[in-house]
Amino acid sequence: MSDDRQNLKLLSTLHYVMGGITFATSLLALPYIGIGLFALHSPETFENGEPFSALLYGWMFVGMGALFLLWGVVIGILTLLSARGLAKHRRYWLSFIVACIECLSVPLGTALGVFTLIVLSRDSVKALYGKG
Repeated sequence: MSDDRQNLKLLSTLHYVMGGITFATSLLALPYIGIGLFALHSPETFENGEPFSALLYGWMFVGMGALFLLWGVVIGILTLLSARGLAKHRRYWLSFIVACIECLSVPLGTALGVFTLIVLSRDSVKALYGKG
């Protein structure tokens, strides 16, 4: 049982780190939003001079940047909540679902997600959470 507590504590720390990396990575969307806003407010700077293409590209850059930023913030918050749950032995299913989502983030998230799923699947860990 002591090993399970240590594993959960280590996973909690690694989830805090992954949450921070996720937040930092989501900030890479800000330049795209800035480019889109520039295109929307200064369509005359485009070479062909067509305002429609400037609006199209502007909204495309703003929209994709905003989606990427929103996705990163939501996943970052969920990862931090999962880290807190792992440390306090609460929110079993949140941690399980976040571990599955983290598997999409290659390579660090995949490793962290797989190890989290392995640890959370143990019967002794489920007993710590009051499951099964």
